Amino acid sequence: GGGLQVDAPLGGAIFVVPGDQPAAISGADGRVLLGQFTSNAPSSLTLSLHYLTASAPSQDAFDLSLDFPSVWSGCADALACNFNAADAESCIYALPNMDCGGICLHDVDNDGICDENEISGCTYASACNYDAAATDENGTCTFAAPHLDCNGDCLVDANENSICDHNETWGCTYTQAANFNASSTIDDGSCVLASCIPLSETCAADIDESGYVSMSDLLIFLSVYQNWCE
Repeated sequence: GGGLQVDAPLGGAIFVVPGDQPAAISGADGRVLLGQFTSNAPSSLTLSLHYLTASAPSQDAFDLSLDFPSVWSGCADALACNFNAADAESCIYALPNMDCGGICLHDVDNDGICDENEISGCTYASACNYDAAATDENGTCTFAAPHLDCNGDCLVDANENSICDHNETWGCTYTQAANFNASSTIDDGSCVLASCIPLSETCAADIDESGYVSMSDLLIFLSVYQNWCE
């Protein structure tokens, strides 16, 4: 239950009460841990024990000798990279998934990144779903459509009409013009407007200048009815 410092020729003693120290009661293997001892020089330790068993209420064992071997200075952990290295201040261990030389234990693609540390993802920097942390390309990269960004917005749209400049169509956009182009998105100033039909000086209603007013004059009038004239 605690440490004991022995620094006198007469030694020392510890009294353990099982009720207070459950560790003093043996386990299923019949063994009890008596203590752990360290020494900074070759030496020996003498133990005298008084203990109880199921078959005998009281047992004594006197002058049991424990010998300490020569002091070892170095790394004594067989799993350490510097195991058995004399005068080592501390044990040195390999990084996870690597050997003591810093080489991956498993690296199928030989890229210097241990398989356990690989991250599968899109590795193309120009892709919309580029993953800077990814180490393995997995074929999931997605790219923006031509002239659009990853949000579907135009890269260049000078007139802010949501039609990319590259896709704009120039032409006449005035619906009353003779050369109106329904597919045009930007007016280029090329509209041609129909001229008003001149009236005869002698007969204002003789639109076709046939010499008399007839149904054809009315049809001509109706065909241009409500047209705008310059």
